[in-house]
Amino acid sequence: MSKAKEVYSSEKCATVTTYVSAKDKIKDPSITEKYYDLVTDFFEAGWGKSFHFAPQRMGEKMQDAMLRYEIKVAEALQLKPSMKVLDVGCGVAGPMRNIAQYSGANIVGLNINAYQIKKAKEYIQKSHLENICSLYEGNFMDTKLPAASFDAVYAIEATPHAPDKTKCFKEVHRLLKPGGCFAGYEYCLLDNYDENNRDHCQIMEDLEH
Repeated sequence: MSKAKEVYSSEKCATVTTYVSAKDKIKDPSITEKYYDLVTDFFEAGWGKSFHFAPQRMGEKMQDAMLRYEIKVAEALQLKPSMKVLDVGCGVAGPMRNIAQYSGANIVGLNINAYQIKKAKEYIQKSHLENICSLYEGNFMDTKLPAASFDAVYAIEATPHAPDKTKCFKEVHRLLKPGGCFAGYEYCLLDNYDENNRDHCQIMEDLEH
């Protein structure tokens, strides 16, 4: 039985795929692993290699908007070939490869999921970017990486999943060299979000999937 069928045939499917269980998912790395093992291929089918949103300009294709969104990170951080940069939650390395090609910076992609790391490595090799793109499997809450090891750090819609935002960004700060900058995109809930409102919950579930 394939991994996907095995998950779908079990009662645990809801545990790893619904927004209702998001708090459990982000607190338990094993659930996170199962979730991304299951959904990564579906994400690629729908999104391509970049798993994030982007505001589209009039007449602009979604993929072009996403690329523009990514390049804006490189420009905001003033990335250049001499810099060592961390991508927090790199997915399958779509944004990382685009930013590396644009800036020439040396980028390390951080990801907790082994399956996504495997796919990211394949895409990096196919793009012939092994000289400036590398991967590190770890948890962005506690990376185990040396302090002050990066000139810049960015995250594109990865940190919303952090169970403790303060701890997450303390780790980012620890990894930055003195004077280094962080840039990120993050979707968030407004103050009028009501977790008891079915419509609100449905919007969030659609957003997560």
